[in-house]
Amino acid sequence: MTDRCNLKIASPCRQLCALASDGVCLGCGRTRAEIAIWTSSPAWQQRDIVSAANRRLVERRAALAKSEPSPAE
Repeated sequence: MTDRCNLKIASPCRQLCALASDGVCLGCGRTRAEIAIWTSSPAWQQRDIVSAANRRLVERRAALAKSEPSPAE
């Protein structure tokens, strides 16, 4: 029986690869280092990477939304 905790997960890459000045991909939210180690990382680390990447994307979107001017009422 295969342990589900050890199964590798699909790459979060969205084929929208563009690194921002802080080294974070604008497409998937992973850092340059996380992208580099993805294929050799165990499943638990891949889950941690995906979680951190998702958090970064949410934070980036919130910051962008906050910086956009409000529509005139």
